[in-house]
Amino acid sequence: VKGPGKNSYGIYISQAQAASVENNTVTTAVAGNAGIYASMASSPANAFVGDNVISNFGTGIAFFGNGGKYRGNLTRSCPTAFS
Repeated sequence: VKGPGKNSYGIYISQAQAASVENNTVTTAVAGNAGIYASMASSPANAFVGDNVISNFGTGIAFFGNGGKYRGNLTRSCPTAFS
């Protein structure tokens, strides 16, 4: 987890060329920013987020920059599932 409280992320990827985040359970006791956050450096983005369970974050999965792909994720108590 990166950061305390409302500035927290379950999994944080910064300026990666490629990333795959699969089969994780991410939760927090205090609602945080994003369960899985990915800021991709490459274009087109080579990020994949799949089959994760994400609970109690403002956003379940957040891609920034060049985006990415997602499949089969479950969010609970996340007002925004994906952005």
